[in-house]
Amino acid sequence: MSHGMKICKLTALSFNIKISLLKIPSRESYIVFIEELTENRPNACGLDIGTGASCIYPLLGVARNSAWKFIATESNEESLYYANLNITLNELQTQITLIDTNSQPSNQHKLIPDEIWNQTGFLDFTMCNPPFYSSADEVAELYSRKDPHPHEIIESEVSTFKDSEGFTEGGESKYVRKMIEESLDCKGKIGWCTTLLGKKNSAIELAKVLMDNALDWKVAEIRRGRTVRWCLAWNILT
Repeated sequence: MSHGMKICKLTALSFNIKISLLKIPSRESYIVFIEELTENRPNACGLDIGTGASCIYPLLGVARNSAWKFIATESNEESLYYANLNITLNELQTQITLIDTNSQPSNQHKLIPDEIWNQTGFLDFTMCNPPFYSSADEVAELYSRKDPHPHEIIESEVSTFKDSEGFTEGGESKYVRKMIEESLDCKGKIGWCTTLLGKKNSAIELAKVLMDNALDWKVAEIRRGRTVRWCLAWNILT
């Protein structure tokens, strides 16, 4: 396993987070969306699906809400290594629990693994920054357009994600459909399920899926410069 990524001991503006990835504002907007959904519940417990190497959402969530706790899942070995390093660097081992979804056969291929219920009996929310694209070819096609539709503009930052983080068969729509299906088996155990989306068409398509399942749902738009993202949420408490 290559450990080429440097974990930088930097302080992220007012958040006092020591981490190597410090592009905070757009990520903070997602946390604010969840705070509003949970009505700023002080002791909320959340699940971050596919937390990535930075583990940025749990770190930022706890920085903004000191009593929050997170369970963070990840399947990539190298990302697990650095996520754990970032949790340790910030001394948050008692508030952020990292789960390797490859460690148990029952967890594999599940976005909401059974193992999380060994950590908590109830989740106030789930969150996810899913792979937006189906392949590198799709990304190249979007870049090649002279005037791409605003909802398909790719973030200007140079991408550093691995294939497992950036691409998935069927793109974000298929990925979140699976998340919705799994969430239906967790009724009464989760308050709000949420996800980021990179395409407006995906938000429209998935909202229809939620309506077909008679679920209460909400959507919010996040704009940061030319980048547009959508936060989709559905309630499965009852």
